Amino acid sequence: MDNKILSKKIISLSLLVGALGVVFGDIGTSPLYALKVTFFGLHPLARNPENVLGVLSLVFWALMIIVTIKYILLIMRADNKGEGGIFALLALLRQGRVRRIFGFSVTAVVLVGATLLYGDGVITPAISVLSAVEGFEILSSNLASYVVPLTILILIGLFYIQKKGTGRVGRLFGPVMVIWFIALIVLGLPAIIKYPQVLAAINPLAAYRFVCTHAWSTFFVLSSVALCITGCEALYADMGHFNRRVITWAWAGLVYPALIINYFGQGALLLSGSEIVGGNTFYALAPQWAFLGVVILATAATIIASQALISGVYSLTSQAVALGLFPKIKIVHTNPAIGGQIYIPFINSVLAVSCIALVLAFRTSGGLAAAYGLAVTGTMVITTLVFYALIRYLWKWPLWIVTPLISFLLIIDLAFFSGTLLKFWQGGFVPVIIAITLFIIMSTWDWGRALAHVAHLNLPGLSVGKFVELQTEYKDKLLNRSVVVMSSRPITSRHDCIPAAMDSFLSKWGLYIPKHIIFMNIVFLNSPRANRGSRYRIINFRPDITSGSLVSVQAFYGYMQTPNIRHVLTDLKEKGLIKIPSDPKKWLVLVARDNFVTRPRNILRRWRIVLLDAMLRYTKPITSYYGLGADNKVDIEIINI
Repeated sequence: MDNKILSKKIISLSLLVGALGVVFGDIGTSPLYALKVTFFGLHPLARNPENVLGVLSLVFWALMIIVTIKYILLIMRADNKGEGGIFALLALLRQGRVRRIFGFSVTAVVLVGATLLYGDGVITPAISVLSAVEGFEILSSNLASYVVPLTILILIGLFYIQKKGTGRVGRLFGPVMVIWFIALIVLGLPAIIKYPQVLAAINPLAAYRFVCTHAWSTFFVLSSVALCITGCEALYADMGHFNRRVITWAWAGLVYPALIINYFGQGALLLSGSEIVGGNTFYALAPQWAFLGVVILATAATIIASQALISGVYSLTSQAVALGLFPKIKIVHTNPAIGGQIYIPFINSVLAVSCIALVLAFRTSGGLAAAYGLAVTGTMVITTLVFYALIRYLWKWPLWIVTPLISFLLIIDLAFFSGTLLKFWQGGFVPVIIAITLFIIMSTWDWGRALAHVAHLNLPGLSVGKFVELQTEYKDKLLNRSVVVMSSRPITSRHDCIPAAMDSFLSKWGLYIPKHIIFMNIVFLNSPRANRGSRYRIINFRPDITSGSLVSVQAFYGYMQTPNIRHVLTDLKEKGLIKIPSDPKKWLVLVARDNFVTRPRNILRRWRIVLLDAMLRYTKPITSYYGLGADNKVDIEIINI
């Protein structure tokens, strides 16, 4: 019994360390540039006590309200079977049949928020690594020309190791991040001890007085303070890689205290009036003898920081595919114990190329800071709006609780969003362009799926019962062939329509109906592997197989498994679950594929159909999705509908 308890504690500790390496990298490395941009950026503040204490108070309460209260305590309760992120909210609302919010489609609102987060995911690795490598410039001005090439080299290595999976990456990166957060405390504490008056920033009145003094110019400051909370959406999106309890413990036990101590240490340094080389308040905390070690540690930490958004983007993409908002692309599950730990090769390549392009375009962390923050604050606003719909219409919270809570959160979110919006022309347009591009792709795919669904509904398809009657009526003319017809939905009764691929086959071959037919539907479960004892659900619509057969099969797969129709047919035959006198290798497999041939008069609709058709051509073929590769020795006929 003691060994089991000890084992659980060890597993919990490994998850905590892994979470530090995957989830908190982005928000954990914000001290590298947040206060630097505030006091030495495009709109620098004077280094007087009122400004320093006011900014620190804004940082302290932003982390407390937005990260701790809003995300950790509230929004992370809204998980969809362990998965987090804004698409998890959409999935929950769809289950509750909540279609509209404030007059807008819930799907459209969520798509805007999700695509903005993708934009943030592209900038995060670039600015994180670049800001750390710039520390070498302080060591020697001769190293300045090597900053950009070294940053690109590090990014290439970072994206290369993603195929190892977030579990392994977390185990590799986690211990480094433990050292990083301890280093934040060690660097910040001496300055706080030397200038304890900095602790007055904990009082919210310091933030209130700052806002009253600076009035509208406060928004410029908020655009910089927003850099302290840029990783909060990643916390929620990365829930599937770990879980809410692990993330909560790691945040409250180490991450939040370390961040506050380091920010307050930098504030104490600003209060002291000491000279700060290059305006880099973080590196100014490091003693001379430890400076090189701190730069190397910061570089390692920022490499890890990029992991939070990279893994978050993986999770968002996986959920978008599941919700039908993104084309089917290859998703590799890297851990059988935790379904959310995944790797997506296509997304990894796109992120890598985009990050390197941003580094080459902006070349400094200060330049990238102008592009940073707008996307994540926009997503924060949308998350709050969608969370309102969830707690009001699905969880049925009373209005007297919902109204003040959401109003309070919205005021804060909108304040930060307004501040970052001021940086639009300095670089904030970058994530917006990325978001618009992805929004067009996702909304077009969603629209195309709905269009295909309507087209399928309008097909004059036969019911299963009518089809059985046809088989009986024309039993002397039946083709002596065995056919598997892939179905996107389970066929469970005689009233269900036959799959579209069978309709197309009949329109091509007339009354030459195959003698033996299986309607097959693939079902994915929320477990790593399907239980072998309940792998199949079979309905036999024609028990007497002498004159032909018609069977409906549901084959169940776990998320770690890949469908393979040949193996299914062989397994069914060997176990005697289908009694058909035919060799499974000689089956003809029919797979329906959407092919849009309409040419609407509306130019916008015509353009969307061209885009949709291009996506259908260049995404993973549906035949490979079913394991029907060229080496599987299965006869395949694809029928366009």
